[in-house]
This record gives sequence, structure tokens and C-alpha cells, in this order.
Amino acid sequence: MLQNDDDGTVVGVDGCPAGWVCFRVDLQSRRTYVRVLPKLHELVATTPHPRLVAVDIPIGIPTVGARACDIAARRLLGKPRSNSVFPAPIRATFDARTYQEACALSLQVQGKSLSRQAFEIIPKIREVDDLMTTELQTWVFEVHPEVSFWALNGEQSLKYRKLDREGREERLALLARHYAGIRNHVAELRRAQAADHDLLDAAAAAWTAECVATGAVPRQYDSRGLRMEIVY
Repeated sequence: MLQNDDDGTVVGVDGCPAGWVCFRVDLQSRRTYVRVLPKLHELVATTPHPRLVAVDIPIGIPTVGARACDIAARRLLGKPRSNSVFPAPIRATFDARTYQEACALSLQVQGKSLSRQAFEIIPKIREVDDLMTTELQTWVFEVHPEVSFWALNGEQSLKYRKLDREGREERLALLARHYAGIRNHVAELRRAQAADHDLLDAAAAAWTAECVATGAVPRQYDSRGLRMEIVY
């Protein structure tokens, strides 16, 4: 998975109100940088590109049924954190203009509806899906922050929700062990662009990107040949 034409950094990415919050780590200096981009292509089109980009969005969209990686992530986290992993919407719902229309399309194709959370992120899923190719997926891959935090926390699910004050502090404490400037980044964040939890999720994704090593793993592919997996 590692490339020779990279800039020596890894980037964790999470969706936010202004687009995408990007947490970049220089692998040599360990310096960290935060930037909010309106479109993800601005990150992947840079030359040289980051060594790895870990993004919290489904990559590899099923035509019917659930992805094995989503099922495995829910099982790994257990209740109640498993609620943060909702099934990726099927490809047919990409054409829906309303939640009701998306539910109807999902019911028509696979006999069940989809969650409101899945519907709300369809524009961002579609944005990434339009960009993604099998070549790009050699250095851009999917993560789920709660699974990354599970790994950061000694393979134990976190106690609090990320939207709670206690959850914010729980996640900050874990990330501060690896990124000394994380609290400064949060303090400097423009809340109109991204929320605290968006930045912390991006940082957890960046930590996963640092940990990624080459090796064979079981994989599931969608109809376009894209891997459906959550890496931690």
C-alpha cells in the first residue's frame, strides 16, 4: 500500500459542515496540521500526494445487502458504541432527492429501508465514490473513528458518546498521547466549519493511517471493483 511518490505525510479525513476536515501528520517530524477543504479532490489531486489518506466515509458501495465490514465493526464495538456504525446505503439510493424516496428505493431493491444517518451522508458518499478508483484506493482507504478509538483504547470501546463533554475529553486524552498539539488544534478550530468531534475523528483516522502496514487481509468488493473494508 505504501507509495514512493508521496510527500511523507498521512492524513485523516472526516466530513464536516464546510466539507472535509483534514488532520495531517508529518511522519518524520511528527508535526501535525489541520485544514478544512470544501471538496476532497483538492487533497487527492495534490502532487506529490500524501502517503496514505484515511477517510471516514463508506468506500465500496453494495448493490444489495450489508457490507461485511460494517457488520464486523458493529460486532467488534458492541453495545452501545455499535450504534455509531450504520449500514452503508445501497447504490440505488444515490438518485434519491428525499429521505422518503431513498427509503422507497431501498425497500424496492432489498426489502428494507435505510437510516436517516445514512441518507444524510449520501452526498459525501457520492462525492468520494465519484473520485474513487482501484488505483486511488491503494493509498486512500476507509476507516471508522469509533473502531480506531477502540484500537487506541487498548481494544476496548469508549465509555461515552463523542457528542458528550465526557466523550470529548475521553477522546482527547487518547489522542494527546500521540499528538501533542491536539488540544491546540481544537482550540483554534473554527466551529462554523467543523465541530470538535469532526476534528477528533479525523485525528483518530490519521492515527490509523500511521499504523497501516502491508499484508493480505480478507476483502469484499463492490460492483466497480472497489474494496469494502474498514481499516483500524
